[in-house]
Amino acid sequence: MLKLSEIKEYVGEFAALISNSTKVIHVVDDKDFANHTKDISDEDHEFILVNVIPDFHAISNDIDSMRLMPRIQFYIVQKTSSKAGNEKEMEILEQTQNAVEKIVNQMMADIEKGNTCSFKVALSTINTEPVKNYHQTTGWVLSFELI
Repeated sequence: MLKLSEIKEYVGEFAALISNSTKVIHVVDDKDFANHTKDISDEDHEFILVNVIPDFHAISNDIDSMRLMPRIQFYIVQKTSSKAGNEKEMEILEQTQNAVEKIVNQMMADIEKGNTCSFKVALSTINTEPVKNYHQTTGWVLSFELI
């Protein structure tokens, strides 16, 4: 099972890659996300990197080969007002998309070098989706499974 300390280390590296003013938050669920982001000012941090602590599912053909595999999910967002308007939301989506691209490029470089934190990304599972006005944030969700 992937250790949370390894995920936290990897997330910290991604945060530094994005910006020196990236706020990192680790959450368990949607309610936790809302609680942690509600008190953040939109001037406090350029980006917020939210690591959703993964759930694990079993992969197995038999008892001897059973493994618990996580689905990793990060939100790369900025704090926004519901009154921000379409132009501001698009600007934020562009900025956060650039941050997601940096992370994915770093993941690919790590895979090529064999430098992943004791796990390997299943490339076909990498997924990005935009989020808008999600607990007063706008940006992207990056998710992937490990092998």
